[in-house]
Amino acid sequence: MVSRARSLAGVRRLIAAIAAAILVCLGGVVTAPSASAVGTVVIDDFAGNSLGMRTVTLSPAMGGTQASTFTESGGVGVFSIGGQGNTQGSVRFDYTLPGPTDLTEGWTNTRISFAFDSIQRTPDDGGTALSYSLTLVDSEGGTDSISSGIASTDDFDASFPLLCEGTLCYEDVDVTRVVSATLELRAPGTYDEGHSVTVRMEGVEAAPPVGTPTEPLTPTVTTPTTTIAASAPTSVQFTVSFASDGFLEGTTALEASDLTVSGTAAGRDNVQVSGGPSVYQVLVGPLTSDGTVSVGVPADVVTGLASRPNIASSDEPVVTFDLGAVPAITSGDTATFIAGEAGSFEVVATGDPVPDVTITGGLPAGLTLSDLGSGTVAITGTPEAATGGTYPVTVTASNGYTPNAVQELSVTVNEAPAFTSADAVTFTAGEVGGFTVEVSAGFPGPVTVGAESVLPEGLSLVDHGDGSATLSGTPVAGGVSVLELVASNGAGLSAQQSLSVTVNEAPAFTSADAVTFTAGEVGGFTVEVSAGFPGPVTVGAESVLPEGLSLVDHGDGSATLSGTPVAGGVSVLELVASNGAGLSAQQQLTLTIQQSPELLTEPSLVLVAGVQGALVLESVPGFPPETTLTLTGDLPLGVTFTDHGDGTATLAGVAGPDAVGQYPITVTASNGAAPDAVRVGTVTVELAAAVTLPEDEPVATGQLSGLPAQTTVGQEVTVTGTGFAAGAPVSLGMYSEPTVLGSAAADAAGEFTATFVIPDQLGDHTIVAAGVSAAGEVQYLTAPTEIVLEPVEEPTDDGPSLPSTGAAVGGVLILAIAVVGLGAFLSRQARHRQV
Repeated sequence: MVSRARSLAGVRRLIAAIAAAILVCLGGVVTAPSASAVGTVVIDDFAGNSLGMRTVTLSPAMGGTQASTFTESGGVGVFSIGGQGNTQGSVRFDYTLPGPTDLTEGWTNTRISFAFDSIQRTPDDGGTALSYSLTLVDSEGGTDSISSGIASTDDFDASFPLLCEGTLCYEDVDVTRVVSATLELRAPGTYDEGHSVTVRMEGVEAAPPVGTPTEPLTPTVTTPTTTIAASAPTSVQFTVSFASDGFLEGTTALEASDLTVSGTAAGRDNVQVSGGPSVYQVLVGPLTSDGTVSVGVPADVVTGLASRPNIASSDEPVVTFDLGAVPAITSGDTATFIAGEAGSFEVVATGDPVPDVTITGGLPAGLTLSDLGSGTVAITGTPEAATGGTYPVTVTASNGYTPNAVQELSVTVNEAPAFTSADAVTFTAGEVGGFTVEVSAGFPGPVTVGAESVLPEGLSLVDHGDGSATLSGTPVAGGVSVLELVASNGAGLSAQQSLSVTVNEAPAFTSADAVTFTAGEVGGFTVEVSAGFPGPVTVGAESVLPEGLSLVDHGDGSATLSGTPVAGGVSVLELVASNGAGLSAQQQLTLTIQQSPELLTEPSLVLVAGVQGALVLESVPGFPPETTLTLTGDLPLGVTFTDHGDGTATLAGVAGPDAVGQYPITVTASNGAAPDAVRVGTVTVELAAAVTLPEDEPVATGQLSGLPAQTTVGQEVTVTGTGFAAGAPVSLGMYSEPTVLGSAAADAAGEFTATFVIPDQLGDHTIVAAGVSAAGEVQYLTAPTEIVLEPVEEPTDDGPSLPSTGAAVGGVLILAIAVVGLGAFLSRQARHRQV
């Protein structure tokens, strides 16, 4: 907190003489040139000194994009405030004083001074740049606030008065016992789109008075325009402002009774005053007659600074008021003409002054506009043919007063109907026909069409009420008749026409529309046609006949379709019968040619017992193409016949060894057309052939079971294997030198078991089982074994024994090996000789 003495000393050092202007605004704000500061109380010098504790609140405009900012340096506070948004952006300073403070210093100070260095609105459009206010609160809770607005400007001082001398001031607060103050700088208004303001301020203080204006308090009266034209009673706006020394100056309240209102217009005695304290709005009226009105300010009706009274106004503007009459259209909104006849219609309008009349919109051909003056326009002329109807046009009367008179005028042209359709029509007996009787647009509608004579039997005339009628039906007999037609509209106008109606009679097919032939067989069919008129009647075909058939016309209303068709199928013949008048009848004759299918595959199949086999039977479809294959005869157990429904069938399965034999069968292909295709065949079941062991050891296709890894000469061994065709013979042998060991047969499950004696062939060998597999392929099952001599029994202690030495045993072994080797050599030599 800074003491009062320190504040005064600081202010004396900071404040210099500044040239400024006086601005009197709402709230009694006074601006004047600054003088030397004596006895000032600093509220804020923006250099670190403030009256009490200061709180700064920055408030951006709600919904805006620009923040409010404040900085201070070297005794200058800089404020930036955005204007866009739905609230006013602001910078607010709240000062809390240490106790009740006398801002007047014993009434040495009479004003609050705001030392603005500059105010800049961006963009600057000449409007208010800144709104600011100062609120004071005294020790008793009394509060008062003064606010003002300022445009962009350079260096000046603005003041709020503390001393009440006939102007507004802080009258609701004791300025000698102030405990808090609030200074707020704001954007000038809400939704100030795209604008912002930058303010530089050198300080706020309570200061002594700056003197009294030298010029008198002078009123000035202005008005936006001095000429007013209106079509209804209207009020006139005047502005009264007070100023001295070139600046606006606040005054005591200006009342309506203070003013002098003169002129000749009625209603000028009704005066309202608003605004102030330096600028007032004066509303006179509403004025209710032509005439003039002016407003003057007499002297001494208000006082300004230092209770100075005003002088009288001069050069008051005179407003001339002209009360006219809006235009009106008094003529009717419909005008009626007759096509081919001359006519006229006058459009009449009134108003003050006499209005101009214009007509927009398309008039019917033959009518024109003529301006007769005095607000009258004539529509005259002779509407041309085919212009019957209603033509909407817009009539506008204008004389400078609003609103203009507008009328939608309907111009109607009545016109008799006329037949536009042909006067002759032809029908065909026994056939539905129609003819549209058409009438050009008469007006007004509806237009009716009728017949005044008897219609041919089977025909009727139906009026559609829209200027057309339909003659339609199925006439019974040929001939020519004349109908007397009449068309009339709602105005009683009518037209007549003699319509010639001719009814021709065409031939008709009486024979059936479907016939069936058989491919490869001679057939015939007679086409018959009833008598048409006039004759003779000819019969022909407009489509290509199936190969092998022909159509012969007999010229008497009949024709013969005959021949031997080649291939089956369905075709549609387009038959035409026509007479001498060019009338014709058509018939779609459905021609079906049946054809038996052909069985391509011989139904014979050879199966190996235990091996899957199959035969696909195929056929060539005839007509109809849906072919069924059937089999008669007994099949081996395990073999089936399946028809696929598409002209093919499968004969397949696995027959067991018990089914060995031949089975005669018959396969039939049928499609409903005779004869069926039949072929005979045989299903033969054979046992699998024995497989001869190859000269060289074969590649194994499976594992032989039961063979020990080491066997001895003469040992009896039992082996097993699987995967063979049921009943297939199995050959057993030993390699590397092929040696036949025996044979066996596979059981129904494809398995075999065989027992043989290990031959006297020492060393490593492979035992092979060969036979036909269940898949029909040769199968080799193998297993390795090492053949050794049977071990020599050791002598026992129960009897004599020969001495056993290593040399003796070794000699025997060597002898055995030699014998085996000699046997193998002799065997190979023998095979070579056989080869």
